[in-house]
Amino acid sequence: NVYTREAFRHTSVVAPIATGQIAGLGWRGYALALQWFIDRQQ
Repeated sequence: NVYTREAFRHTSVVAPIATGQIAGLGWRGYALALQWFIDRQQ
């Protein structure tokens, strides 16, 4: 979770074009992101 790290890491360069953001869920975040991507392809 970048928001618990140094302040300079809080600014994302991809956030303005991102559909959403998953943070702080550990490996579950990757699983949720992958499922979201699969659902969007159908």
